[in-house]
Order: sequence, then structure tokens, then C-alpha cells
Amino acid sequence: MTVRFQKVRYPFVNNKVKMFLAANAITSPPVNVKELLDKNFRVKYTDVVAEGAAIWVPQKKKHLVLINPNNNYRPRNNFTYAHELGHILLNHLIDHNIDQLTEKQHYLLEKEANAFAAELLMPYEWIKTYATPPLSRQKVNGLKKVFGVSRFALRNRLINTKIITLEESKFLFPEIALNDCNDVNDITEEVTYEEMIEFPEIDKNMRFIKCTCGNEDFSENASYCKKCATYLYNECLNINNNFGCGQKNVGDALYCEYCGHQTMIGKKMEEESANNNNYDSWNPFEAEKINGPYSL
Repeated sequence: MTVRFQKVRYPFVNNKVKMFLAANAITSPPVNVKELLDKNFRVKYTDVVAEGAAIWVPQKKKHLVLINPNNNYRPRNNFTYAHELGHILLNHLIDHNIDQLTEKQHYLLEKEANAFAAELLMPYEWIKTYATPPLSRQKVNGLKKVFGVSRFALRNRLINTKIITLEESKFLFPEIALNDCNDVNDITEEVTYEEMIEFPEIDKNMRFIKCTCGNEDFSENASYCKKCATYLYNECLNINNNFGCGQKNVGDALYCEYCGHQTMIGKKMEEESANNNNYDSWNPFEAEKINGPYSL
């Protein structure tokens, strides 16, 4: 059977989410999707997939969910679990012959599974209740922890629910480059290195409250961590010219708020991102082509 609908069925998706939450007596965040998958479906942890995949096994008349156990970033994993659960509960794998779908039809089902994941992890009523304006960067970090999602997923959800605008997101999520895309749901959910670390909190003197090594015991006038020698200020790196800046910035500033030059945190992220840029996009529907018996 081919895909008969031409766009994401948002009312259908939202209704499926509400039914699932009600059936499992879930009334507040965060939603433990991993626990729900383990409870309701057969889950196999294997590195045969890059992230995750949902498969319909006709011989057993059961679904199988494949999850790569080597992905340790929990917020990203939550979205992966929810995405694969969406494929199952929206009947994508039973109602459609995956091998016969066009690229556009594949994309439509992927987009619908993403919509399901966003609604499951951040239901409209919940996000409206918790994300009351005005939003700050500190409050955004709190929302990320409350819902157990990545900053990328949270940003998209806040935009799609019209809680913030694209322009406002540039301030609240400065590390995420905005794509030239009118529909934020079209943006692929990817994990960036910036999402994998917590920006350092600072005190009234702009000094880090806690070092990256975990040390919080600093002398009153200390500028460096006594445990690992890390500099305790997010200083502007524009200090090598006649009009040097060198101003101390807030913990999440990738670029100096006074001169626009890169900061210490921004430089560190750029270097480590280059060393950790091994994310490969992958179409989970490819897993449908895997043949062989599975013990359900």
C-alpha cells in the first residue's frame, strides 16, 4: 500500500499521542520513552543500525525496535525512541510497503514520525504551561532538563508552537545555526557537540561557579582551577591587536557581546566539535530491508 495522504496528519498524530499517554497514565514530563518501549515492544540493542529503527516482522506479527547501544547522549536517544515508537503507533510499517515507496513518501513518513516524537516528548498543553514567556537562556536550559530533550528539539518545538519566533530563537539558542527553511519540522533532528555539554554557570563576578572538571572549591581571587588549571572566565580572545577587547562574557557566549570576536568557550567548542563530528545521517527505513529471523 502506498502513502495516500499528501501532508503530515497532525490531528491524527496528536490523537495517537493523547491516547498513548492516557493508556500509560502519563500526565507530566519527562516521558520515559525507553521504559515504554521496553514495556510494550520487543527491543533489540545492536550496532547494526546507526541510531534506531522500527521493523514489522510479519512471521511473528509483532514489531521489533532496534536501538544502537553506543549512543550515550540521553536527550537525543529520547527523541530516537519516540520517533521509532511513532512509526509503530502510526501504523507506518503495516499500512505501507516500505520497499515500494518513493523518496518523497519516505520523507513524509519520517516527518510524521518526527511530529509524533515532538508531541509525545513535549505535548502542546505541557509546553504551553511550562514555557511561559518571557523566556531566557537560563529558563531554556531548565526546560531542556524538564522535558529530557535536546536543545535542537526544544528550539523546534518552541518555534512550531509559536511560543518563540525564529528571530527570538537566535538569542535563546545561539549555538544552533538556523536553516533557510519556513517549516522547522523540515529540519533534520541532529545532535551537535554544543548540545552534549552544559554551558558553565557564572557568579556575579563573571567567574565560573563550577569548573569543567567538577571542582567548585575556589579561593576568593582565583582565576584558574586548582585541580586542572582551567581558566575560570569566558574571556574574549580578541586580545592580540591594538584595540584588544579581552572582556569577560557570560558562560554561554560563543562570541563576545562587546566586540563580536570568538570567546574561549566558543573556541573550545569549535575545536572539540571538529574532533567529534562523526554524525552520519541515516534512513531508518533501510532497516526494513534487513532479512533474517528475530527471536521475539
